[in-house]
Amino acid sequence: MNSPKHSIGTVFDPVFLQHVAPISHPERPDRLAAVVQHLQETGIWDRLKMLKPRPATYEELKAAHDPLYVDRTLDRLSLRRTGYLDMGDTFFSPGTKDAALAAAGGSVDLALAVYAGEYESGAALVRPPGHHADRDTAMGFCVFNNTAVAAHALLRAGAQRVAILDFDVHHGNGTQDIFYSDPRVLYVSMHQSPLYPGTGAADEIGVGDGLGMTANVPLAPYCDDVDWLTGLERLLLPLIRAFSPEILLVGAGYDAHHLDTISTQQVTDAGYAAIAQRIVACADAVCGGKIVMMLEGGYHLDALTRLQPFWPDFANRGPHGQLGPLEARPGDDYFL
Repeated sequence: MNSPKHSIGTVFDPVFLQHVAPISHPERPDRLAAVVQHLQETGIWDRLKMLKPRPATYEELKAAHDPLYVDRTLDRLSLRRTGYLDMGDTFFSPGTKDAALAAAGGSVDLALAVYAGEYESGAALVRPPGHHADRDTAMGFCVFNNTAVAAHALLRAGAQRVAILDFDVHHGNGTQDIFYSDPRVLYVSMHQSPLYPGTGAADEIGVGDGLGMTANVPLAPYCDDVDWLTGLERLLLPLIRAFSPEILLVGAGYDAHHLDTISTQQVTDAGYAAIAQRIVACADAVCGGKIVMMLEGGYHLDALTRLQPFWPDFANRGPHGQLGPLEARPGDDYFL
């Protein structure tokens, strides 16, 4: 485990709990409340360097989203009512505007702070999540694409190579769409397929100047730790190393956990710890450990509250061999 002096910039604010579903819903305030309570009870909370979020600006939002979408969404959220946006699967409540703007703005400031060396790494405990929101549509519980807004801010700050790794069980169609033709951003994803939103096929690799800058590993139902680690180690992490980013943003979704009923994946606590350790080791090797984990999905409260070992400070930052090599299995040559 790394020294306690390792600084993790952390974004959290009670404003994120004000985004309340009009009916019983998996993406609920209890998710963050349970995580914060667990971190406080275990003493980890006192070690975190808190960064208070501020609302994202219009300029920051329109860098990732169509200005008409930003206008339409903010106008509707400003009514402070309840309902659903666009595709009908993304709810809003009176507190959603403040929460969504703070989630995007906090993600921007955290990513810029890690990029500038103010923190060694970062973790954004924000909601609503963002990776399904594309340039002009709210969907999949997501209003603004927090990771994409942060990545664009990094590019404006001078970064020339930003990598995004998404391990939510659902494909981050919005993040992929926003950067699909951008050669400055590498987007790689592991997710279950078939599953919502139905994108993320292996042949989706970018277009135009961004050709080859997108990579997807769609996993069949009921995959386990070895399946996820195999795709990560044999395809996605080598691509990140070859790209040599200046910073790594991670869409951290924990809904492939075997206790989470939103999918049929069978990833265990140990599997997620191994995934995090390998990602952090990769970041240490290629970008000086500059990594920011953005919370996406994960809906089983007991599983989600155990996410703190997967933050950069608590992942074992040594060589990946410390967790042992993967044993070859029939079909593993698919990833070679």
